Amino acid sequence: MAEGLAQAAPAQQRPMSLAGFDPIRALLTQLVDAINVNTAATIAAAGADPPTFDPLPRPETELDRARARVRSQARQALTDLFLGRTPAT
Repeated sequence: MAEGLAQAAPAQQRPMSLAGFDPIRALLTQLVDAINVNTAATIAAAGADPPTFDPLPRPETELDRARARVRSQARQALTDLFLGRTPAT
């Protein structure tokens, strides 16, 4: 049964909840990500192909989503400016 679940197509993930994501867990998450980056740098320095590590998941707040929307709109406006398109309003 576990093999079937592992091979199934990944479902759309819901955003991680802030419940239980305290400062200690946030620091541990940053520590694991830093260790992974250090591991990749050490492997690359040895001349091998470094693996890519995905950062650990973190909760996403509405403020994070709003900032992402603003960045996306700014990128689109810049793209429209350079391509001579009329910005959508």
